[in-house]
Amino acid sequence: MNLILALAGLAIGFAVSTLAQEKDAVDPQTRQQLEAIDKIFDEAYNKNDAAAIAALFTKDAVLISPLGVFSGRAGVEKYFVDVFHRWIITDYVSRLDHAYAFGSDICAIGGYTDNIDSTPSIGYRSLVYTREGDTWKIRVMVRLFSLGSASTPVLAPTPTPEQTTTPALTLEATPLPTPTMGDNFTEVLPDRHVTFRLLAPKANAVSIHVGVKSGVDEPQGTTNSEMMKDSKGLWTVTLGPFEPNLYEYRFSLDGRKITDPGNDMPKPQRHVDTSLLLIPGDPSDFLNVQNDAHGTMSDETYFSTTLGENRRLLVYTPPGYDRSHAPLPVLCLYHGFWETRYSWVTEGRLAQILDSLLAQGKTVPMIVVVPEAHALPPEPTQNTSRDAGLYYMNRNQREVDEELFHDIIPFIKAHYKISDKAQERAIAGLSMGGLQAIETGIGHLGYFCWIGAFSPAVQPKALSDEFKNALKDPYKINQNLWLFDIVVGDNDKIIDYDVINAWEAQLKQANVQHVYTVVPGGTHSMFVWRPALCNFLQEIFKR
Repeated sequence: MNLILALAGLAIGFAVSTLAQEKDAVDPQTRQQLEAIDKIFDEAYNKNDAAAIAALFTKDAVLISPLGVFSGRAGVEKYFVDVFHRWIITDYVSRLDHAYAFGSDICAIGGYTDNIDSTPSIGYRSLVYTREGDTWKIRVMVRLFSLGSASTPVLAPTPTPEQTTTPALTLEATPLPTPTMGDNFTEVLPDRHVTFRLLAPKANAVSIHVGVKSGVDEPQGTTNSEMMKDSKGLWTVTLGPFEPNLYEYRFSLDGRKITDPGNDMPKPQRHVDTSLLLIPGDPSDFLNVQNDAHGTMSDETYFSTTLGENRRLLVYTPPGYDRSHAPLPVLCLYHGFWETRYSWVTEGRLAQILDSLLAQGKTVPMIVVVPEAHALPPEPTQNTSRDAGLYYMNRNQREVDEELFHDIIPFIKAHYKISDKAQERAIAGLSMGGLQAIETGIGHLGYFCWIGAFSPAVQPKALSDEFKNALKDPYKINQNLWLFDIVVGDNDKIIDYDVINAWEAQLKQANVQHVYTVVPGGTHSMFVWRPALCNFLQEIFKR
């Protein structure tokens, strides 16, 4: 740090002594252009708009300050994000004292005043401007500042042309912010910007992929950004602001997909390579943990006679649940391909949604069973054709269906008090789980009265003959189902909106009663499924 301050001091001292002899060497028009840049800088600074400030710099800019050396436009933006995060800054006004043409560039010296946390502050800066097209951009900036009457640094008054001595410059070490254990970790800032961080000193290239409107595997809904590496090997980039929601993101480290090791919320997957990022709402919504009564999520182990092995499932019980009370309705909820039972809980926010709806009186107390939707492991499936996944889902569905009735339902009946009435039983799922909900719900008419299918994987080769035959008797389906709820986004590129839309047209042609909701711009993601689940929970078990 002392070296940085020394370099900064030398730069300013050299500029002052030189420019004192060449005062206002640039023409008036150029000076006006530089002052116009200062005005834009000041306005952005007072709005705490780090991105707008960084836009005034060249891509290869260097900024030197008591907080360190920052390279590139992304590094400059990171510096100002950190400044605005550390302090409340108001009334920033910059000053251009001298400007001197140096080849095709311009060297400038000046200062600024502002209030930092309500304390008056003065600062000094020297800059190098370079031409980019019709505008000037900042290529180098050296910033030094002090608070109130402090003397860090103290710069002698700017000399007049009559003075011949070089002004004295006194520098004292500025205390660095105390390092914290979280300095290397991703951080959500108060203004909903996010500084993503990854410590990888030996990496050559790191980028981040954020699902802004989709999961990270749908390119039409993601944003990709290169990250900048500092001298300690810490890669950073600041993005946003983000709207309140729960987002997927992952790092690409020299081409390898990895989770964020500084994030304690990985996406529930069979092969984990994605992290989750919660941007809280204000006021809070169903994504947040509310200050209401909370239900209980239990992770249960049962023996599957169907598969010949111990298996796990999750069970949500509402606040105040007691087996001595009356039986409760039950919902069976399935996750999607490559995911786990925790998908609906961690990323789907099942407990938060139900707790919130119950507190508002918008749904009825219920028990929710979340099984593992992969009865068969997908990894051994030979991926020799485009339809390999569809054949897997068809085979897997038969095993899932058998396990549900032979093992899961008996286990739940033995350990929880659930209703035996069809009108108090529902089944739902997303993607592959949506297919399973349809196949089981239609295949066992009279057992479930409510079906929820969110972006269901209803490609023709995945549908069973039993389902296709059931469509021949729409009257029986309509008599037994009180709600057949189908939700899809019209920008779904995984299952393909056109495929689901064509399947829904077949239901309509067969006179099967259903509710069909198309989410404009919706992708194959939780941005569609969380609201779909929230709406479904408010409809079921109410007749």
